[in-house]
Amino acid sequence: MLKFERIIVGVLRTNCYIIYDESSGQGVIIDPGGEPSKIIKVLNKIDVEIKYIIATHGHFDHVLGVTALKEYTNSKFVIHKADIEIMEHSRIWAPQEWNPPEPDIILNTECTITVTDTLKLSILHTPGHTPGSICIHVDNKLFTGDTLFKGTIGRTDLPGGSPELILSSLEKIKKFPKNTIILPGHGPSTILEYELKYNPYLH
Repeated sequence: MLKFERIIVGVLRTNCYIIYDESSGQGVIIDPGGEPSKIIKVLNKIDVEIKYIIATHGHFDHVLGVTALKEYTNSKFVIHKADIEIMEHSRIWAPQEWNPPEPDIILNTECTITVTDTLKLSILHTPGHTPGSICIHVDNKLFTGDTLFKGTIGRTDLPGGSPELILSSLEKIKKFPKNTIILPGHGPSTILEYELKYNPYLH
């Protein structure tokens, strides 16, 4: 059975997610944007072996905890090729001195990351907030990073942002079943059906 935990971390209150296969005890971390000790505490409580740490994009508030968690879990860090430069640039905004982590797996296309036979992550390239933004689809859940929030979308006025590209990315998201649960990088979760009705950017 697949389960997930949400942990709110960092100065920008980023949603960090742990997705895991309860039967095998293996899983992944999405967007550890700070406070690695807080994330480790949850890992120890649920007793999960982390195989991958995945960033939906390269802004500091989604990757600040990667280095400490890589060391603690001996896992592999995954990010899209187009956001490596964004991650390097993001250090100037970080609330502390910080060296961006070295990626172990660099995505350059849409793909599937297999953790176990029952935990398979479909990676969707959704540029717009940043050039290498991705969404992650698991079962009926879509982890949207800063591409789609409840009632709105991510900023496109930061370096690498594009209003045109984010609208194209939203077209990809609109094709998912209406009952898909949207789990964004900040703020509350929502359902795609709700966003299709009330989010002006999806009209």
